Amino acid sequence: MDVLIAELDNHSETYLTSQALPLIERAEQVILHIECLNKEELGPLKVLFEGLRKHKKLANCVFSGEHAGLEQMLKMLRIPYKPYEGLESAQKLIEGILTDS
Repeated sequence: MDVLIAELDNHSETYLTSQALPLIERAEQVILHIECLNKEELGPLKVLFEGLRKHKKLANCVFSGEHAGLEQMLKMLRIPYKPYEGLESAQKLIEGILTDS
């Protein structure tokens, strides 16, 4: 299995975020690993979510923190998300997603 990682955040340049869109289009599986704070804006990450919607890509998400707007976006896109605390927990969740596919 090939794995490609694109590290983006709400402060990433819009251009950089847009470069991930062709990767989403070609991906067999998309896993989002999100760490967030409720008060932060989504910024250029909205482009990423629009790409998932446009290409009707199924995705999974592991999620740390609280962000009402982001959680609403994930629900709207029907992206299941699993909360985690600590990187070891996130790693186990991602490994589980990869082995279940």
